[in-house]
Amino acid sequence: MEDITERILIKNELLNSKHELMDIIESSPDATLVINREGKILHWNRAMVEITGYTAESMLGKDNYEHGWVLYNGNRRPMLIDLIVNPSLNISHMYTHLRREGDILISDNNLAYLKGEQKIMWGMAAPIYNSQGQVVGAIETIRDITERKREEEELQRSHDQLKVILESTVHALAITTEKRDQYTAGHQERVANLACAIAQEIGVSENIIENIKIAGTLHDIGKLYVPMDILNQTSQLGEIQRLLVMTHSAAGYDTIKEIPFSGPIAEIVLQHHERMDGSGYPKGLKGPDILIEARILAVADTFEAMSSHRPYRPALGIEKAMDEIQKNAGKLYDESIVAACVRLIKENRYQLQNNPFGIG
Repeated sequence: MEDITERILIKNELLNSKHELMDIIESSPDATLVINREGKILHWNRAMVEITGYTAESMLGKDNYEHGWVLYNGNRRPMLIDLIVNPSLNISHMYTHLRREGDILISDNNLAYLKGEQKIMWGMAAPIYNSQGQVVGAIETIRDITERKREEEELQRSHDQLKVILESTVHALAITTEKRDQYTAGHQERVANLACAIAQEIGVSENIIENIKIAGTLHDIGKLYVPMDILNQTSQLGEIQRLLVMTHSAAGYDTIKEIPFSGPIAEIVLQHHERMDGSGYPKGLKGPDILIEARILAVADTFEAMSSHRPYRPALGIEKAMDEIQKNAGKLYDESIVAACVRLIKENRYQLQNNPFGIG
């Protein structure tokens, strides 16, 4: 008698649990359906009715992928939920992005038809187990993400347009700078080119490389505010003249700080004459206080400047440039960045050239 009573209590508890689960599914804001092991529809919640226009009464008990017929414009086809109960189904080609997380299947970008309109859907399906751990059915939740995808695409278009505008601005500013200083024409591009190659060599992220490319192209933009007779002077600069030239990094920062770059471009331009031991300018920053992009530019700028012609001296050559950065590695320049630069040059994996960003 006690055994029978206990079995009845257990059965009632299971029924109550099942009813509670169905109540949760029914009240879910996400469109949800449940099938059994044979693919027969056991539950079709209110949200499913709202997005498809098909009532629960018309769908319950249906099988043979009837749910697919409803969602895919009369095309009777399996869905994620069917793959859960029948893993041998080959439906991966029906989904643009399909992934598995444990025993859960997720689709991020699936085309469906709801009430005659094409929609982009997100779906997630999971197995339902019995007390013995056997799969006895499956549940799938779907969401209409069409509007979200449209917003993402619009945002991407805006981002792409802004990028084109910024690239044009950078190019125009770089040309303006170099038109004033005939002796260093191409210097900014060559520095950017070398700095990007060094950045790739030491394995920094693509975002940092992009920052370096832009900042390298503009690092001397502040020289627009330095008198041309000083820039083109063929003798060594006096103290006052040298101090005027040293203002160019801060002037460059002021020139571009309001441009909405995605990275800290103005800060990199400001810091490209800072040195590891604090002897640089304008702030006397030390070591890790200097942005990695600025530390890379410092090495590339020094190397390119020494190996190229200047108004007050002929080109010193690559060997002298390498000696300079190696001699001051750890003091003025970041050691790992110097080592990367030297490797590139010695192993003939990089040659100074006057083409924009031709890394190779």
